[in-house]
Amino acid sequence: MSARHTEVTDAMTRAREFCESIAHETDYGILSRLTSMIEKQDTLEREAVELRAWKDSAQRVESEWDAQAVGKLLGVLLGVPLGESIRANIQPRITAMLAALEAQVEADRLSGIYQTYADAPAHASDPDYDSRCDEMHAAWMQAQDLAEKLRDSALSAARGDGKGEA
Repeated sequence: MSARHTEVTDAMTRAREFCESIAHETDYGILSRLTSMIEKQDTLEREAVELRAWKDSAQRVESEWDAQAVGKLLGVLLGVPLGESIRANIQPRITAMLAALEAQVEADRLSGIYQTYADAPAHASDPDYDSRCDEMHAAWMQAQDLAEKLRDSALSAARGDGKGEA
């Protein structure tokens, strides 16, 4: 064979080998990307299953209580305009009611102490009896006043009339 023929045959062999290597590399690249995409899809499917389970669980929990009914019980619905969240108003209303309740409990406690003290027979030997009675009565009246203000504040806050400061 001629040198030219050998040269052409060698060039064709190298071209064939080159094409085969490109095909192999291309097949490997495509295969690698497909594998990566399949793994990503599997991961996304697992996440979707987990999210569906979480959503179902959240919906079950949410169906256990009725925010509208709770808001109505707390008086929140009175002051919440149409389209605003009842839920966002429930916690402040409960907080205000608890503060009013604590103040009322304190007022009742002081009232009990005052009544016990006031109902006790006056002792001739206690020259400060009347002044202590007056002090106890003043403290009880302050606690009662605070309880009323907090109760009114809670009701105002629930109505949304802007007079919710105690």
